[in-house]
Amino acid sequence: HNAGVSALTARRYDDARRMFILATALAPEQPDPYVGLARMHVEQGKYAEAVDDYAQALERRENPEHRYHRANSLLALRRTAEALKDYDGAVELEPTVARYRYGRARGRIAADDRAGALDDLNRCLKADPRQREALLQRAMLHHASKKLDLAEADFTAALKIEATADAVRRLSKVCQDKEDWDRAVYYLESAIRLCPGDDALRRSLQEELDDVKKRKNP
Repeated sequence: HNAGVSALTARRYDDARRMFILATALAPEQPDPYVGLARMHVEQGKYAEAVDDYAQALERRENPEHRYHRANSLLALRRTAEALKDYDGAVELEPTVARYRYGRARGRIAADDRAGALDDLNRCLKADPRQREALLQRAMLHHASKKLDLAEADFTAALKIEATADAVRRLSKVCQDKEDWDRAVYYLESAIRLCPGDDALRRSLQEELDDVKKRKNP
């Protein structure tokens, strides 16, 4: 198993696969080799195989972390109902782990359960207030519900952790909906400065900025 982990770290996937399969033969009762295979398959984008690997690991030992990761693979396959069952299992076993709540929130968003997603995001951020992705997801839910002040607060908190062009652009859109044109312009200009190497994104942001300036000064 350890040799498989080393090969996986080095992205020698053929070697890693051989080592993990050998480990399953030598210690068939152990879940770790199957978890190693699952990690390898996730890195390769082979989510269906990862789901099967985590199933083998869970047959050998219950583990909320494995349920969480299997749920992520199921969600990547758009098998949302199955993913939610695994997220539920992880949360039931470890209700205070923030990333389990965040994972289930993603699943609930995919299932169009916004109220459930918001509840999980609130609980996630209570456990870990600096969970940036949870802040962004909650901000987008608030924005979609026209709760603009709450959306602005969450986007701002996320940007204090890490500023990205996409998040700054989303904050600009909140300001546009509030008809706060000066700040909408400021945030779009900031977003442009944050993507110096992405010409396509810069053009898109510039077009939006030009449109906002026209709306500001019709």
